[in-house]
Amino acid sequence: LAVGTHTHTVYILNTSNGKVSGELKIPESVSGCAVQYYREQRGILAGTTIAEKLQAQPEHKFEVVSEEMIEMKFDEIVTEKKSSNKTATKGGKERRPRRYGVTSVKWSHDNTHLAAMDSSLPLIVTVWNIPSNGLTAVLELTCAVKTFNWHPSLLRLILASGDSSLCMWESDGSWIIQLPSQCSVNVMSSSWASDGNAVTLASKDSYCIGYLE
Repeated sequence: LAVGTHTHTVYILNTSNGKVSGELKIPESVSGCAVQYYREQRGILAGTTIAEKLQAQPEHKFEVVSEEMIEMKFDEIVTEKKSSNKTATKGGKERRPRRYGVTSVKWSHDNTHLAAMDSSLPLIVTVWNIPSNGLTAVLELTCAVKTFNWHPSLLRLILASGDSSLCMWESDGSWIIQLPSQCSVNVMSSSWASDGNAVTLASKDSYCIGYLE
């Protein structure tokens, strides 16, 4: 059992005795030399000459970041003088304060890896190796992550940020799949078929089913 907390930590609990068997602390910085760090890049024009760049389509890909130290800046939480479950807004309406800390964790099919999202790091999903209690990969998108899901039988993670592309991570690399033009879905949710041969991608008012070759 994995439990996320507001302290940017995921606790792994042994369900037979209720004791903590592991602790995964999302760090404020990581070394690109020790961890797979992938950063989404948009609008990069391929080619070296001006003519080649004018004819080329903007690239959309993951960049491998290998800097010695990469900062992962947590969003600051706004503290109120009076603590309340709700915060007043304009027009007399009330809204709940935004979530803070680890808000979503998902296990791989074989329970060897865990993907976690911290709402104070909305662009990032971290991937952890459970046997070693170590951080394996950091996936940084350009917009807030809306959905992420593990393949039902492979060590393969998909994630999306509400546009018409799908990001995918495996232990040997990461890449971005651009959805075809006839599939006009801004991906807000995703779900694998039970056999892993297809994935359903949905927005608020439409969906498509993709088949992987």
